[in-house]
Amino acid sequence: MMPGARTGLSPEWDRGFDAAFVELISHDHDFVDTEFTSLTTANWPAPPASPPAASSRQNQTRNDT
Repeated sequence: MMPGARTGLSPEWDRGFDAAFVELISHDHDFVDTEFTSLTTANWPAPPASPPAASSRQNQTRNDT
């Protein structure tokens, strides 16, 4: 179970606040998608670039040996 907002009010109010907040943000799919993309982009590096394709000259030299 995740910790509540801990507003200093009653635990019942905290649970109601948490539920209302989750309801609010989870119904805005664009917001959730944008935030998820922002978080993952900021915290994981870009995938490595693909290695360059071998030229036909390199392939021919390898096949001749």
